[in-house]
Amino acid sequence: MKLLLKALISGTALVLLMGLPHAFGNVICISEPANKETAKWIVSIYSPNGTELNRFAVDGVMPRLSPDRKHIAYIECDEPGAWEFAVSDTNGNKVRTIPIFSHKSQREIFSTAKLTWSPDGDKVAILLHSRGVVISKGTHGHPVLLGVINLKLDKIKTVYKCYAKSSEAAYGYTVKWFPDSMRILFAGAGGTGIINSESKTFQEISKDSFVAHLTGDGNRIIHLSGYRKGNKSIEIWRYDLEDKSSSKLMTLSASPSFNAFSIDGRYFVYQNFPVKEPALFIVDLLNKKIEKIDTKEIIVVPVRFSPYNNHQIFCLGGKGSFDYGIYDINSGEFNKIKPIDNPENAMQLIMSSDWVDWR
Repeated sequence: MKLLLKALISGTALVLLMGLPHAFGNVICISEPANKETAKWIVSIYSPNGTELNRFAVDGVMPRLSPDRKHIAYIECDEPGAWEFAVSDTNGNKVRTIPIFSHKSQREIFSTAKLTWSPDGDKVAILLHSRGVVISKGTHGHPVLLGVINLKLDKIKTVYKCYAKSSEAAYGYTVKWFPDSMRILFAGAGGTGIINSESKTFQEISKDSFVAHLTGDGNRIIHLSGYRKGNKSIEIWRYDLEDKSSSKLMTLSASPSFNAFSIDGRYFVYQNFPVKEPALFIVDLLNKKIEKIDTKEIIVVPVRFSPYNNHQIFCLGGKGSFDYGIYDINSGEFNKIKPIDNPENAMQLIMSSDWVDWR
């Protein structure tokens, strides 16, 4: 973990820490690799005050807690590639599986980058990325497929396809369901748009944005634009779905590599990269103000705001090593929930985009 902290400060862990996962609520579900040799992951469920409620293992990767907190979705896999989509109860007992691919050759090419439950719990979005490169007329890159698994029909369908510059880029993409459990916010290096999972249509919002946030009511999209080589400023934009209009909110003269939005879209908190001091920056998008917060010698890597208030943030925090915890902006306190079980797996853990749910 000391090496990880050193990498954060020196600037070598940018790719691994971008696009950290999202979280919602009054129970926190944390997933970690059991070890480097197996695909088994440990799932721990906590209350926000740090009380452990349950702990179990699943024979797969990327476990995600369902909206009703009754099931865990994960990928049964054996390197290389993904094998089957699986669902267990919250004791780790598998209750069903759904094949992702019809041919073994596909399993050997594609890996899973993200799993995201729909709000109604009937579907799961799955983002797959290819380790191979496609080169043809007008196309160059690693294929990225967005699929939707229908749990009522036990079927999967592809709803969108694009190409990434690297096989790891898909881990930083945004895949977020709208409250209607039909539309999906999709954002990555190629821009931001809305995918209709029924009609398989794509509505482009921005060609230049690389991080996007959907407000809890599903009415606005906050996105960051301008991240390119040589550009030292980042623009924050808001897209209103009702009148289909975009407006520029602010410009930041920083690289907000580690960031989180409040669920209502008013606040945006970020950590500079490389980390030079124990501080967080919170942006009030309503009043267009930036405040620097002294985090009292603790390096804080923000993950997600609480869905219930605008002052608690689930994060990684610590001095010489990282723990899971909640940072309270009002009090300035970091409340530790638990240490990372296997510090030697820290890089693998952080690179996995969906390792915590807060529901």
